[in-house]
Amino acid sequence: MAISMDRTTSIGLWKYGQEFAIAGRIVWEQTGQKDGPTPAYYLLAHSIELVLKGYLRGRGATLANLHDQGHDLDKLLKAVDARGLNLFCELSEEHRNAIAIINWHYKKKELEYIVSGFKQYPRFELLLRTAEHLVKSLREICSATVNRHR
Repeated sequence: MAISMDRTTSIGLWKYGQEFAIAGRIVWEQTGQKDGPTPAYYLLAHSIELVLKGYLRGRGATLANLHDQGHDLDKLLKAVDARGLNLFCELSEEHRNAIAIINWHYKKKELEYIVSGFKQYPRFELLLRTAEHLVKSLREICSATVNRHR
């Protein structure tokens, strides 16, 4: 009996995404700031990336397909839209704009390494609601497709 070495599942990616969203909320709440600190923005952007990749994995994407997406959230949104995201999760224009704004910094690693100068981030609470909405909406589909990878 052949054992699959492909152990990256849709629900595994989703679970990591959920944990990053929870961590982003905790970091923000601990600072007491109205706007989130940079690490909290990073945690939410990474949460969004992981949950979207979990969705893609559950809809048949290979690990190579996921790798090709890189860390570009706009590219990921196009890919999940093409695979029927709206059947499981409605993203408002406001959600999509928040993702587009944070993506500018996220894909360039500017949330991980210091880059001086003016930065425009989305409202933190909006990005948090976006990440949490994706986590909540995509749990069932990511869980239901886990056997596809075994």
